[in-house]
Amino acid sequence: MAKTNEEQDEKAAPANTTAAKNCFVIMPLSEPDGYAKGHFRRVYEDILVPACHLAGFAAVRADDVKQSNLIHLDIVQKLLDAPMCLCDLSSRNPNVLFELALRQAFDKPVALVQEIGTQPIFDIAPFRYVEYHKDRIYNEVLVDQKAISTVIRDTFREANSGSGVNSIVRLLALTKSATIPDITPPEASADYLKLIMNEITQLRREVRSKPGSLTGSGTASSHRNPVVGKWLHFVNGQQQLIEFLDSGFIAPYERGAVWELRGTHLMLMWSSPDAPDGTWIDNCELSEDGTTYAGTNQVGATIQGKRIP
Repeated sequence: MAKTNEEQDEKAAPANTTAAKNCFVIMPLSEPDGYAKGHFRRVYEDILVPACHLAGFAAVRADDVKQSNLIHLDIVQKLLDAPMCLCDLSSRNPNVLFELALRQAFDKPVALVQEIGTQPIFDIAPFRYVEYHKDRIYNEVLVDQKAISTVIRDTFREANSGSGVNSIVRLLALTKSATIPDITPPEASADYLKLIMNEITQLRREVRSKPGSLTGSGTASSHRNPVVGKWLHFVNGQQQLIEFLDSGFIAPYERGAVWELRGTHLMLMWSSPDAPDGTWIDNCELSEDGTTYAGTNQVGATIQGKRIP
């Protein structure tokens, strides 16, 4: 019977992914120590995107989301709205775990994959998952694509039937999943946005500070973010000295300003009564050598940065 269902699903998979349902892919966007540059982008393009297509879905990754200046909110919206999600647990990445936790909290279907040889971040024995080959040899890639497409289809089908194996809500017999409350206009203010950003940043800081947590060598410092340190920050040519802290805050403003790096996209958020909706949002691109950044804020002001050696 399982084989018959799989064959039917393959026939039903759309030939044009633009008409397919989205499958949001949670995975590392940059490479930690031990991985060649661009490794996870190639895993995405060579294995995960074709696997989603075989399963009847169009793959979407976080760095594909560029709908507005509020990158974080766009990503969360895509993450929660997507009918299906695929999560790559390779490399023990804190961002991956955070996005997976959000997806699970709302009891949305998610299929789990990881690179062969990956040490489990947590006990995944109760969950269905599939492993793929790191070296992407042609025949192995084809096998991995088919195996991952199968787990995507099975997870989606079982979630819709109410018997999802990968649902923490169902495994723990919780009465209900998380829900997003209706937000009235006063709540959709700068204070509400700042609260969300501070909560996210605080969670990231706590995860990073735990000894032996989410790192290969046993300390969070071994995966220090490349932008951490002192910078000259320019707004329309006006200069100020700032420091990107490992906690995600920006000194000397501390909790009034936060930063986030995704790939080469650097976003800075500054709480200010003079800013639109109470928050300046700088969207910048980090240079390849990591010594400068450039971009604009939501009113078009020129933003630049230069690392201080």
